[in-house]
Amino acid sequence: MGGPENFPRKVSKSRPRQSVLMRAIRISESARVITAVGGTTSVISKSSQTTHARPWRSALGALLLTTTGLATAVLAIPSPAAAQAARSYNIPAGSLADTINSFAEQSGAQILYDAALTQGRSSAGLQGQYGVAEGLSRLLAGSGVTFRQTGANIFTLEAAPRSAEGAIQLGPVRVEGASGEAGAYVPPQAVIGNQPEAYAGGLVARGGRLGVLGNRDFMDAPFNQSSYTSKLIENQQTQSIVDLLTNDPSVTIDSYRSGAFEEVTIRGFTNNGTNNGRATVNGVYGILGVAPESLERVDVLKGPSAFLHGTGPTGNTVGGTINLVTKRAPDEPITRLTTTYASDAEFGGHLDFGRRFGENKEFGLRFNGRYRAGDTALEHNSEKLGMASLGLDYRSERVRLTADLGYDDARIDGVRRFLFVDSGVPVPRAPESSSNYSPPWTYQDRKTKYGMVQGEVDIIDNVTAFASFATSNNEWSEYGFISSIYNIDGDANGSAFAEHEKTIIYTWQAGIRSEFDTGPLHHKLNFDFTKFTHKYYFSGNYDYASFETNIYEKSNVPDQGAIIYPAEYIATTNQSGVGIADTVSVLEERVQLTIGARRQEVGDAKAWTPIYALVVKPLKNISLYTSYIEGLEGGEIAGVEYANAGETFPPNRYKQHEVGIKADWGMLATTISAFEITVPGYISVPGTSLPTLTLDGKQINRGIEINVFGEPVKGVRLQGGVMLMDPELKKTQDGAYDGNRPVGTPTVNFALSGEWDTPLSGFTLTGRVNHTGKSFYDAANTQVLPSATRVDLGARYAFKAWDDRPITVRFDVQNVAGSDYWYPFGALTVSQPRTFLLSATFDF
Repeated sequence: MGGPENFPRKVSKSRPRQSVLMRAIRISESARVITAVGGTTSVISKSSQTTHARPWRSALGALLLTTTGLATAVLAIPSPAAAQAARSYNIPAGSLADTINSFAEQSGAQILYDAALTQGRSSAGLQGQYGVAEGLSRLLAGSGVTFRQTGANIFTLEAAPRSAEGAIQLGPVRVEGASGEAGAYVPPQAVIGNQPEAYAGGLVARGGRLGVLGNRDFMDAPFNQSSYTSKLIENQQTQSIVDLLTNDPSVTIDSYRSGAFEEVTIRGFTNNGTNNGRATVNGVYGILGVAPESLERVDVLKGPSAFLHGTGPTGNTVGGTINLVTKRAPDEPITRLTTTYASDAEFGGHLDFGRRFGENKEFGLRFNGRYRAGDTALEHNSEKLGMASLGLDYRSERVRLTADLGYDDARIDGVRRFLFVDSGVPVPRAPESSSNYSPPWTYQDRKTKYGMVQGEVDIIDNVTAFASFATSNNEWSEYGFISSIYNIDGDANGSAFAEHEKTIIYTWQAGIRSEFDTGPLHHKLNFDFTKFTHKYYFSGNYDYASFETNIYEKSNVPDQGAIIYPAEYIATTNQSGVGIADTVSVLEERVQLTIGARRQEVGDAKAWTPIYALVVKPLKNISLYTSYIEGLEGGEIAGVEYANAGETFPPNRYKQHEVGIKADWGMLATTISAFEITVPGYISVPGTSLPTLTLDGKQINRGIEINVFGEPVKGVRLQGGVMLMDPELKKTQDGAYDGNRPVGTPTVNFALSGEWDTPLSGFTLTGRVNHTGKSFYDAANTQVLPSATRVDLGARYAFKAWDDRPITVRFDVQNVAGSDYWYPFGALTVSQPRTFLLSATFDF
């Protein structure tokens, strides 16, 4: 784990209308050639979709037809508003291919589909007046085919999913990325309403948010990124973001959520999870307290990302960045109630309510509320957790607006805090995971309020301006007990403490995203400005007596009396940055080069940070990439104990080189990435009188990550992988630790979860295995933390009630074996106890 444990530190496209009717046509995706029977060949330019007659390509189109087998019906392409207008249809029953062609003629829609998809299928036809999307939905009813709206009056057909009972049903109608639903056309450079779709199996998305670069498909991203869906959040009964991140092999968990804070490590560097605004929310830093029940996606980008996001509020984003994507109202009404139970006696409920309003469903409202309270599986530990969030949005042909409001309130009693170990003392075995060595009178209180507004305007079809403002007010207090172990038998000495912390955060962001062509080159040119203000208040009371304890016994330390002082103003941190990047591509985006730079300011310090990335696709389903990116953190000020007292160091610069290969096999995706992250460290150089503080230390984490996700066999879903690391300390104080492994960095981390839909309709078995290799508590590598393995098992049953309403019952056992182990961290925290989770979800 990088940082203070190892080095001494001081505390569009235009959409022209086409008038030529073309039937029974074939399209080549690779050449973008559309050939009409008895007509000319039209090339739809990627940037403008302008039609040019090129008869010489007719032969090429016919040749490509034999290899692609993709059929489409193309008619006039009206504006998005026209696509919503009702039309009169008179289509008799017949083969699916014939009825689709008739629908294309009568609706003026462009419909894309694989010719094999319609073979042997039929349709009952369509009579009456309907909008294009509604009419197509009715035409396809019962055919086993559904569709996605992928542009202005452009629809792509695909096989419909099967219900829990195995029956074919019409899948959701959706605009490409528009929160999975139909609506106004969203240009490709936009972010709001352009969320990448879920990959096969639905547990992981095809892509996610890459800061200023916008949303990118995983095959186009020059980094290793995982994007987890709300489906996974629901099916794993996720109670915290840390629960969800257990699925990622690049992430190691640093603490069990026995308190209000969550700690994780990404690629061997502390991230602090979603604490202190270190995660972004909808691409913006500074929002705390967003619960998993409010989320549609969780993106995990591995590696530093100063160019993509700017610097975080308090640093510690070297190993990666977590981005939380909030829910939006779907086109179809949702009213979902989930009742929950967690051992030993914690009960709760969650309401998810969404509606859209307006003639074209322009306005959306999504509310999520959750309350959970009771005793946990940890001895004398209980919690009361309440949250409420409201997501609002508006969408029109060229304007998209969103707003998020939220409140989170957490009270945890009997907090099992982390432990320290004295230097030279072997790390004792971990106590039982369900035991609690902390006194029962300890507690944590946290209250968070947040708000965010974001907007996008399509200035022209291929240029989108965006802006956002976010603020959060976070107050936290703790009355706790901290101990340090001084022998192998687990004897410790500790004392109480009382702390009160408050943060007020404001974030502004604005910029432009665009796509255009210059000759054979296609550009994705993005620009953004960010500003971040962090006001920090704190007070601490440490005037308490010391007591002898033992980690294997219940604490008998009497209540010391909580005296918590009002939080006093400490400091205000101001950060701002301007970033610009251009992704230049050729050969239908088979070769993509990204070059960019950000000018970042932290207080009075200023620095440039670049990005260089190259993506090459030698085959359609194979992507090779290499990238260089940096992280930035404010520099230290040398203290009075150094000869250079008062010297302000420049921002710390973390450097990452990464290469990788990704493969999309259709129903299964595999990725391999290799990385090297170099982090500077402060060391003290002896002098004639006082030592000098210098920034000459170094930590290098090298690693290989292998990831897999998808549904390789119908009804079998997998996601996970392994990370192998070779972390090393260099240029440490007097060379004492040169060549050693950094604190809390295992050389292997494995995570694999899976689901199997059994022959019993609606019944699914689930499981997950996590393994973390050996690591060290100290930089001298004398205090060993053994390797550990955890197994989770579960099942769910989906069925319909007497009134045909869907019900899903879920049961999970986390840490089935009740394994007792230490999490790899700069301090010691004990593993999660065996925990039983039961829930029932009702859709109304």
